[in-house]
Amino acid sequence: MPDIRRHLQIAAALLLVAPCAHGQVKMTTEKALKLAFPKCVVERRTITLTEKQRLALGKLTGRKFTKSMVFAYIARRGKTLVGTAWFDVHKVRSKKQLLMVVVTPRLTVDRVEVLAFAEPKRYAAPKKWVGKLAKKRLGQVRPGKDVPRITGATLTVRATTRCVDRILALHQTVFGKPTAKEPSKKDPKPKNKGKAKTQTKGAKR
Repeated sequence: MPDIRRHLQIAAALLLVAPCAHGQVKMTTEKALKLAFPKCVVERRTITLTEKQRLALGKLTGRKFTKSMVFAYIARRGKTLVGTAWFDVHKVRSKKQLLMVVVTPRLTVDRVEVLAFAEPKRYAAPKKWVGKLAKKRLGQVRPGKDVPRITGATLTVRATTRCVDRILALHQTVFGKPTAKEPSKKDPKPKNKGKAKTQTKGAKR
């Protein structure tokens, strides 16, 4: 099953664990990729992390990283690397949210999209606040310092900023430090070479 379909199922599943009035699926992963990478070809890469890489991630974020397999969605326009999207499901309070974090080749945040939010709507981060995460680098998403806090949504802010920091650390660990050129030697060999144009082939229903 294509991984993008797995994320669609995760987003839908979030609503099953929350009251109907609470859970929100705001955007599918396919639509999010189209929005982030118009007129691009997106390649999904399956990446198996080594124990050394997981330990490095733990040092960068200050938190243990337990996943051994991750998925990167690498977008190109022609031969030009545009960016890489990562999807992350994590707990906010007692329920979860699904985020897409797009990282530029210079290792900055291009955009963050909230695809699904299973907590009550009053705890959701405003779109304007989410937009403030753009252009941030690893270690530059500290609540109250780099980004403002949100009264009544402290746990949402904490979960979201930790997710962004984790994704930036993951991207750096997998592809190396910022470079103006596309990663080459440190670019992991894809185990799954299926390419899909974002316009039409994101996922089969």
